[in-house]
Amino acid sequence: MRTKVLSCEELNVLRGDTHVATLTREKSGVSLQFHSQVDTSMPPGIGFSLPPTDSTMYWQGDSLPPFFANMLPEGQRIIALFRALRTSLDDLFSALAVTGSTAVGDVQIAPIEGVNLATIDLRGESDWTWTEVASNAGFAVANQFSGAMSKMSAARLTHIGNIGSVAGESIIKFPHNSYPNLAENEHIVMQSLKSIGIRPAKTEVIRDTQGVTGLAVRRFDFLKGKKLRFHLEDALQLMDRYPKDKYVVSWRLVCESVLGVCSAPIPSALRLMKEYAYAYLIGNSDMHAKNISVITDPISGITQQSQAYDWLCPLVYRDSSDPSMALQLDGKDDNLRLKDLLSFGRRVGVDEDLFMLEADNFIEVAQDTWSKLLALPWDDRDDRLCLERAEQTLVARWKRWR
Repeated sequence: MRTKVLSCEELNVLRGDTHVATLTREKSGVSLQFHSQVDTSMPPGIGFSLPPTDSTMYWQGDSLPPFFANMLPEGQRIIALFRALRTSLDDLFSALAVTGSTAVGDVQIAPIEGVNLATIDLRGESDWTWTEVASNAGFAVANQFSGAMSKMSAARLTHIGNIGSVAGESIIKFPHNSYPNLAENEHIVMQSLKSIGIRPAKTEVIRDTQGVTGLAVRRFDFLKGKKLRFHLEDALQLMDRYPKDKYVVSWRLVCESVLGVCSAPIPSALRLMKEYAYAYLIGNSDMHAKNISVITDPISGITQQSQAYDWLCPLVYRDSSDPSMALQLDGKDDNLRLKDLLSFGRRVGVDEDLFMLEADNFIEVAQDTWSKLLALPWDDRDDRLCLERAEQTLVARWKRWR
């Protein structure tokens, strides 16, 4: 597989089953050439930030176009892939050649003959461990389940497969020893979104034979039982920016990029306000620009925000000593009050009374969710100290909010 991937010079870009463009590895960068057939998809071309053009497009250096760079896996999964390919960390073209056929959404890379990304299928299986599963999927697991990382989102190992009772293909999130109760944390916070009127992706906590837990997150980018795929773009793709900027952009830029393509901007603006407010109140401080996506229905052509994903409370972990939000809201990332959200809402066209009605139960939901997180088995003394620190932060936020 390695030789075929590293020698690959062209990648066929698909929208659903249609070959719409070709990516070519050039001596000094990458080029993209659209095909000439009539494109009736929505959005046309490859995405909102990559509409069709007759001219060949070029990107200099080692990087892919931002749209494709954001299709790559992050964190431990891509590091493991580079190790398996024995190639440099800047060889993103080869990484896309391997992983592009399983990317979310309707934009994918046509599989290369003889190059198959191992998937996980544990339906009906009862005797397995996370270490065995990771090894069978081709990951070097020696350092996957231990050791501290500077960013929790970079530490997690994820993969595609079928597992548990969550119907259909899922994103499988592996455990990590530095982050106890990580699967339960995400599952609890994701479920709490229903109480504030936001639809989360379906999740299920999965236990191996040793009782170690991971998480299955149901993919929502295709219709069950059909070949139709939904077009999906995250905020960085909409802004035509690279993954390194996911913590750099402001919440305002995220909102502008999303509202600029949504079919009904006002409901979308209301949801974005609710997301930032609740993330602040529950301590989802790691919410970044790749955690917000839009989805386009292949039948109606309607574009709206996708189901919510990657929600949890990082404040309970040892390396999350900074409780400030990853993305600033009008120059602030902490010490926020309700009036700050209302001021932001007026600028994006959200009625104040409507937001107040929707957000009336946020603190109550956050408190209930926090009590569920506290009830998890936190056995280590340092973990309990982290919980105390996190609780002090959240209680102060709840008191200050009004």
